[in-house]
Amino acid sequence: MAYDAAVVEKAAAEIARRRREAEQTAQRHREELVRKIPELAAVQERIISSGMQVPSALGRGEDGVRIVRRLRDENLKAQEERRRILAEHGYEESYIRPQYTCPICEDRGYAGDRICSCYQSLLEKYSYERLCESSPLQECSFDSFDLYYYPDAQEDGTSPRAYMAGVLEYCRRYAADFDRSSPSLFFCGATGLGKTHLSLAIAGEVIRRGYNAVYGSVPNLLARAENEKFGRAVGSTETAMTDCDLLVLDDLGAEFVTSYTVSVIYNVVNTRLLTGRPTIISTNLTLEELEQKYTARVTSRITGNYQYFCFCGRDIRQLRTE
Repeated sequence: MAYDAAVVEKAAAEIARRRREAEQTAQRHREELVRKIPELAAVQERIISSGMQVPSALGRGEDGVRIVRRLRDENLKAQEERRRILAEHGYEESYIRPQYTCPICEDRGYAGDRICSCYQSLLEKYSYERLCESSPLQECSFDSFDLYYYPDAQEDGTSPRAYMAGVLEYCRRYAADFDRSSPSLFFCGATGLGKTHLSLAIAGEVIRRGYNAVYGSVPNLLARAENEKFGRAVGSTETAMTDCDLLVLDDLGAEFVTSYTVSVIYNVVNTRLLTGRPTIISTNLTLEELEQKYTARVTSRITGNYQYFCFCGRDIRQLRTE
């Protein structure tokens, strides 16, 4: 998964803090017991000394092997003596050993050459928090999507409420079943009909299930990418958009259109289609209006590859104030 650089940096810093804190605590405990139990100092010195001599003995053939064995035996004997002394004074040996948050990787972030589950959990946690910072994610869940504001019946005999109930259920199943081969979705319709709400509800559930989602309004994402492109900021927004498990592009068409923004939109949409990564796009514009902004080269990739949902009803934000 490709995580935002700020998320990776924050997770790595937390892993390093955990390891540093565990080792510093263990060192304080060792120093404390050496002061309380003077005989422990000599034993501790023997353990350290035998360990430090091993590297110089390596590579010396048979003599080196014999020396390493002797040092190992001395070290084990000293450790046994230390356990005895500690027990006599009422301490477990764990008191002077680092108590890592994660016993699998010992707070290194990697178990062998594989990322540890503790590091992965932090990446997911901070990715979710970063998403919360730029969007009302916590307020936008499937349970808080209120169908009451959609008309139950219209003069033409259609029922926006029934239709939107179907859209809600589809989105709920989409999030529950999401994987990297899920289809891309296109939400269109007038402002205030719940497009952003359902997009965020999907993103939140996808992240909770362990996937990496990038959410943002198109104007904000493109402004960030442009600042990075021309050296006004540091980051990798365009790479994050192309590489994440799920990309949610909110309010496509609201940005100021330039040759640069059109090229970025095309590159992101096209790259994700070629690599099979799902995208959710929401817009207040019709497909015809989008084609006028971006040309058929962009819109044809959406119409030919995205599942299409047209949101209907009245602006919910206005209805709530009436």
